[in-house]
Amino acid sequence: MTTTMWRIVENLDVPAFGLISIHPQENPEVGKNPVRYFIRSRRFQDQFPDVCERIVFRELRQFCFRRRGPLGSGDVILNSLDGEKHVFRLDAFNNSHDTLTLGVYQGQKNLAVAIP
Repeated sequence: MTTTMWRIVENLDVPAFGLISIHPQENPEVGKNPVRYFIRSRRFQDQFPDVCERIVFRELRQFCFRRRGPLGSGDVILNSLDGEKHVFRLDAFNNSHDTLTLGVYQGQKNLAVAIP
């Protein structure tokens, strides 16, 4: 599963990433990074170079509550290199060893402006 996800992310022609980590609701061992791998598509690397695995892992805690199998999915906002906000759809799955998360670009976040 891990290798397949890696190849898919690397070959996508949209901003996308894969995260292989411990379960988002677990506490990492002292001094250990909870993320084993942070895989990024070329377009993600180019447009979102400041987004790191810690940011993504922290966001997972918002919607991953099951223990195994599909853990949850949700939208997160990430800032691009030019400071614009963009929406990514995250889907997380736990195979009882690792949590595999796929994040795929959905579009630029639209600002809602209220006019009285």
